[in-house]
Amino acid sequence: MVMLVEHIDKIARSKARDVLYLRFANPALSPDAVGRLDLPRRLDWESHVSRQSIVRWLDANAVPWCPCGPVATTDAGCDYQGQIFIDMPFEPGSTGFRTLSDFLETPTGESKWPGVRFCVLPLIVAVKNAGHDEPGFWERWAEQL
Repeated sequence: MVMLVEHIDKIARSKARDVLYLRFANPALSPDAVGRLDLPRRLDWESHVSRQSIVRWLDANAVPWCPCGPVATTDAGCDYQGQIFIDMPFEPGSTGFRTLSDFLETPTGESKWPGVRFCVLPLIVAVKNAGHDEPGFWERWAEQL
């Protein structure tokens, strides 16, 4: 099935705020390997056990989420690797954020889930790609390939 996903930086610009998202890697790899670009790019995200459990929890707790792509780059294309945008403001003092964070991470900030990294993309970083939002940007980029 065809799936249209927005890059996480585009979502941040649309929301005009910092955004939360999850990245996934092979659970057999070390936690530091999640999201590294020098590792094999294909991930069977549909059968990723941690991702499946997290999605069930998000749904059961009425936490809005949707698939998202990585930060957009014109350097290389990227396959979808199961990334999830979590539609909750990055407010560490809020009850909702604390509940989510407690579910995903240990008190020291390490992931409780093999092959999962909980991330925040600051809006100040996302706006660096604002030119990508210009009409026709990606079409012009694709023609240059």
